[in-house]
Amino acid sequence: MPEEFARHLVLVGVRDDDIPGVAKSVELMTECLTTLGYRQALPELANLQPGMDLKGKLSTWASTLAKDDIAILYFAGHGGTVAGRHYLGLPGSDLTRPSATALPSEELFRVLAEGTQLLRLLVILDTCYSGQGALDALGLANVLQGEEKDRAFLVVTASRPKQEAGDEDFAVAFRACVLEKRGDALPRYEIPTLISDLKGKLKPSQTPAWVPLGLMLGEAPDFLPNPSFSSAGLVGRPIEDRHFFHDDLLQHWKPRAIGSEAIFQSGQWYFTGRTAALQELVAYLSAPTGTGRGLIVTGDPGCGKSAVLGYLTLASDPDEASQPTFEAFLASMPEGTRPAPDSITFALALRGKTLADAKGALAERFGGKPDEVLGKLTAGNANTVLVFDALDEATASDDIADKLLRPLSGYPHLRIIVGTRRPQIKFLGQRFDQLDLDLPRYRSDADLAQYVSRILLAKGETRPTPYRDRPGPTREVAKAVAERANGNYLIARTVARSLMERDTIIDLTKEQLPQNMPDAFADYIRVLGERSGLGEWRVRESLMPLAYVKGQGLPLDIWELFTPSYVEQILSLAAAFIAEYVEEGRTVYRLYHQALADALHDARLDAERERKMAQALRDAVPESNWLRAHWFTRKYFSVYAAAGSVELLEQAMLDVKFLAVANLPLLLASSKSIKTLEATRRLNWLKLASDRLTHGDEAERLSNLELCALQSNAADLAHNCKQVDVRRKWSPNWARWSRIVTPHRILRGHTRSVNSVAISDGIIVSGSDDYTVRFWNSATSEPIGEPAHHENKVMAVAADSSTAVSGGWDDTVRIWDLKTGRPKGRPLTGHTNRVLAVALSGGVIASGDAGGTVLLWDLETATRIGEPLKGHKGPIRALAFANEFLISGGDDGTICIWDSSGKLHRTTLPDSPTPLTSLAIAGDVIAAVYNYRSLQRWSLA
Repeated sequence: MPEEFARHLVLVGVRDDDIPGVAKSVELMTECLTTLGYRQALPELANLQPGMDLKGKLSTWASTLAKDDIAILYFAGHGGTVAGRHYLGLPGSDLTRPSATALPSEELFRVLAEGTQLLRLLVILDTCYSGQGALDALGLANVLQGEEKDRAFLVVTASRPKQEAGDEDFAVAFRACVLEKRGDALPRYEIPTLISDLKGKLKPSQTPAWVPLGLMLGEAPDFLPNPSFSSAGLVGRPIEDRHFFHDDLLQHWKPRAIGSEAIFQSGQWYFTGRTAALQELVAYLSAPTGTGRGLIVTGDPGCGKSAVLGYLTLASDPDEASQPTFEAFLASMPEGTRPAPDSITFALALRGKTLADAKGALAERFGGKPDEVLGKLTAGNANTVLVFDALDEATASDDIADKLLRPLSGYPHLRIIVGTRRPQIKFLGQRFDQLDLDLPRYRSDADLAQYVSRILLAKGETRPTPYRDRPGPTREVAKAVAERANGNYLIARTVARSLMERDTIIDLTKEQLPQNMPDAFADYIRVLGERSGLGEWRVRESLMPLAYVKGQGLPLDIWELFTPSYVEQILSLAAAFIAEYVEEGRTVYRLYHQALADALHDARLDAERERKMAQALRDAVPESNWLRAHWFTRKYFSVYAAAGSVELLEQAMLDVKFLAVANLPLLLASSKSIKTLEATRRLNWLKLASDRLTHGDEAERLSNLELCALQSNAADLAHNCKQVDVRRKWSPNWARWSRIVTPHRILRGHTRSVNSVAISDGIIVSGSDDYTVRFWNSATSEPIGEPAHHENKVMAVAADSSTAVSGGWDDTVRIWDLKTGRPKGRPLTGHTNRVLAVALSGGVIASGDAGGTVLLWDLETATRIGEPLKGHKGPIRALAFANEFLISGGDDGTICIWDSSGKLHRTTLPDSPTPLTSLAIAGDVIAAVYNYRSLQRWSLA
């Protein structure tokens, strides 16, 4: 779709014998930016001559631009700072007399803003000391804004205020960064990402930077668009899908309803069978009244979860169901498998979405604000059906399950259908039933054979296939594929793709079909290698790095480090099995299904493969200077090295530049295997400094590392930091630490947020989002035993002299031996919602859940005491025993006081219904914290 605005480019080059690269710089920038759709204006300025009225020409040009246009101005030449002000050299300028002969940098912005409606401008200053020019322009921010409310002026500088710029270096690096292959999923090259990449390509003595000027409401303009951008919604899809899918309906629901996963592009329907499952789902949708129970559609990867939900969603949409092709297909479906029109109120594919995204989509459909939509839905009474697919592929799927889907269950007027893999089921609670597509009653080899037949025949398609117009042999092959695939549509699809790549129909008397994913994918690779001429080995080796990706995927240039030079060809050949993602503002690639990655793994070779990849990353660091390392190398080298060769990691630990740029959480998580004394010493130094390394760039981290080295009396490490040639804001010369300091240690072990701690008899107990309860010796800070496990997040812990208890999102309370951390008996079950608070006293356990229920348990017998205590209208956040009473507090702001018999003794309300988040008791005094801010005092008396 053409852009509704114009892109303008002005290049100013001031040539001088001292900087002969100006002409080349202008040429490189012209080539680079015109590729992105910019049209050059004022070409005579590219070689600025004496007497040319630069300011006049720029002012006249800017006055001709439309309000929505985007412009880039590039200046290459001399730059100097005199009396704290930056000047741009003009032909014949004498920077010893700048006011008379040179141009103040900020004047560029004043000229382009005054009397024009130019709102979107990027100025690139490729001169020495250009960072000072950006600082000068900051002083004009209010002037530039004028009456405009959305003026986005940005400055990119080739150097810091006190740095010289290399001749031609910036333009070479800029062109390399901007023209790097981006794929289809990234809409633009963000300026902050560009600056980060430029730092890796320029010498440490030249540091680029950027400064925004103006108000810039909303997103920054697309100064550096991606010409190949297709749709953000296609992130994670097989690359070949990009040729067909272009909107929300086509990105998820329709391809799954069709059942072809975009192998073909004519709209033919390949969905088959699933009759028993569809009949149950249609009955659930058409029941006159709801029961308050949701329904989970689950099964192994490739079983057809999304196909079933996609079919139901489209079939219930009157507009889609009336399409001739779909209408004919629906007429062929068995009785009881077609949902009534409009029987599904709302459908959302959760792949890649956050909790905020999901709430926002619901708010857009049902009105109101995202934070209020949950209450609006549950408070209503109209029959509403909500379908959510791919929960397991959502961002923070546990949050979406626990904070959105789970609270929606339990209401008769709401029917919730969720498609997900089995591991996510535990997040949804006990008010959901399961429809497992892998159970025998839902599976049919005949259905799968029909699906394979439709793929192999490719009716109405132009794609070559040896099976076209040969239904007899096709049925025989499809039946054999279905039997071997054992009910798995992903395996069947992979085998069918492999068979279509051949020139002839497979001879089943001479060749056996694959029956699992590794064999199916291996066969596909073999056939692809034969057809392409690359050979099986080259195709496999080219895909191999994608099986070991860290994070979202591999950037193209890193992928090419790991493999022979066939990556571009493989991207085209194996497009059906490669997905594109975005990480850190860059395009990355991975195999689109984890089962494909698993198929390439080999336990005997995994460590050696990861070692080779770690070595390749290390060897590619420019001049062995970690300050110039690729962003992917900085982030993931430690993970590859720890998995393949701890020696490589230990060697890297000896370089303070590595410690200054490495991703700290990943490095600490990977460092458990470090053994050598010197690497261990440096690891301990890093841990000591870790709390000071959470913010700032590598220069700031080096300063903090040096400070902590002085704290540790490690003069050699401090000297190593000081020797690094990098511009820093500060550097310590000495440090003196107070001797009167409370000894402290950081207890490291949890890998996610710690939600609760308790201490008793010299032992610390902690519960975390990483599903574990950990026990620590408070004197030595050493862990006690192995981590104890829940099946979900641990939200609360309590302890007495011999016992610890914990409660979590798996709806259970668990009892542990305080001294050993081992479980005492089985989990206590009875809650129907996540357990958020626990208390322990006198052989009695109290537990409170997100539904507002408090349960009491006998510690000795591990059995329930009495009936559930009901006094809150929202989640229980805090519990505590005091004298003969149990005190509970919750999101409704209420404090309930219960006597020893479980009877509600008294209810106390705060000044306003603000959620209570914590309480403590001493004697007869209750201290309560509301919404993490307000502290109020109450009395038991």
